[in-house]
Amino acid sequence: MPVQNMQRVNLISNKGEKFSYYHCDEFRIGSGAMGEVFKGWYTDYPEQKVAIKKVYNRHAENPQIRNRARHEASLLIYHPNLIKMIGYSEFDRNRGPIYIISELIRGETIDRCVRESDPSMRVAVVSGMMCSVLDALHCLHTQNPPVWHRDLKPSNIMVENGRGVKVMDLGIATSDGISLGTLEGRGFGTYPYAPPEQITGQRGLINATSDIYSIGVTFYELLTGVNPFSGGSDVDIMEKQIMMSLPYNSAIPRPLFRVLLKATAKKQSDRYQSAVSFKEAVMRATGNAGRQSGGGGLSLGLLYLVIGALALLIILIIILIII
Repeated sequence: MPVQNMQRVNLISNKGEKFSYYHCDEFRIGSGAMGEVFKGWYTDYPEQKVAIKKVYNRHAENPQIRNRARHEASLLIYHPNLIKMIGYSEFDRNRGPIYIISELIRGETIDRCVRESDPSMRVAVVSGMMCSVLDALHCLHTQNPPVWHRDLKPSNIMVENGRGVKVMDLGIATSDGISLGTLEGRGFGTYPYAPPEQITGQRGLINATSDIYSIGVTFYELLTGVNPFSGGSDVDIMEKQIMMSLPYNSAIPRPLFRVLLKATAKKQSDRYQSAVSFKEAVMRATGNAGRQSGGGGLSLGLLYLVIGALALLIILIIILIII
């Protein structure tokens, strides 16, 4: 592998594990408001790849942001639909740089995956993927203390191999109502997806229904290709989020639209109160009420079809044996 003009960075995580990566465009796999993400590896096992997020130097010495990075890396919650955090690395407790280490997700964002899918199957595909996202949310929300994601949107949901869904980026997640690294008096999250209580900075009101609202907006966008709250200034978006309900779009079956309308209700008490109740409503609306929890089961109709086919195969085998 050519290493000319590449800066190799060696890291030791907070748990003592050793990692390496090359700080160059060839190994950069993404970037965001807080930092850049590079493909790296365990130093002693280079075949085991990881994702390493380097917080931008301009943020790395901000105590709030450093605390946020440590908090993100500390969320060691294991679920098949959640990104697996590994740890963090810093050379000094009070000075930059600081790195967040997680599993490497090989795939594409959920919106891109949906755009490439068969339009005639879009409702079924999106509904199945979003049920997996809701499984991940249920896992976060039932931790002790519960964890609220607070930045759910298409770019933070990845799809591996066309079907394995992973919720990403716990950078502004909070536990037990404690906010890390956000400025008091200001809204946070991504405004076109954030619920009214979040964009108006009411941190004490953030709970499971806040994430449910964001998933409702994301669900709508994946089905229609449009975010109804985007466009204009931040003030324009905030006003829409506070005042405007989801507009009906013919790309969404009416029963499913009613589910999304409830998920994105402006009053928190009018929304689904848990990810499980939201998922159950989605399955009823799409005719998949027999689907098993976790997003991997068969519908009852398909199960009966499989059983019937097996029975027919057994009868044919018996007939061949007799002949």
